[in-house]
Amino acid sequence: IRALLDENGVAIQVGAYAGAFADGELELIPDSSLQADRVVALPRLRGAPIDGLPQTVYGFIPVDAHCRVHGVSDVLAAGDITSFTVKQGGIAAQQADVAATAIAADAGADVVPTRFQPVLRGLLLTGREPRYLRRELAFEPEHGRHIGDQRLIVRACAQAGQKLFTARHVQRFEVGHLDG
Repeated sequence: IRALLDENGVAIQVGAYAGAFADGELELIPDSSLQADRVVALPRLRGAPIDGLPQTVYGFIPVDAHCRVHGVSDVLAAGDITSFTVKQGGIAAQQADVAATAIAADAGADVVPTRFQPVLRGLLLTGREPRYLRRELAFEPEHGRHIGDQRLIVRACAQAGQKLFTARHVQRFEVGHLDG
């Protein structure tokens, strides 16, 4: 993947996030900047307040490895509202499966509750052969979050010679496995 990105003028810079953009310059935190024609910024995700449930400072609900809400009996949660860092439909479906087996076991069904073992899958369209991506993610049940979060800035040069910068919260596997 690294060679594919290089061929298309895409560079990756880790350990920084977008601060401000003015006069064609994107300030990077902690201590650098980049020239840019355009900047695309994505909003910080926040969960909606839900009375009676514990939530993180950003409004997400902490769950254990069986998707049970911390400190509340008989309540399970799955999907983007949980404090698991990766927000993606496949991950939400995996959490729903885990929650369903826990509910079935609690109701007396002859099933063993499964643990949330997230696997992120994706399809990278390259203009050539598609690349099927797969990464098992670590999960800390006591914190309900993915291990190794990083901020990443991706710089892509458009065919028209313009520079396009995007700042997005993405996960460690994208940085550590570019050759895969």
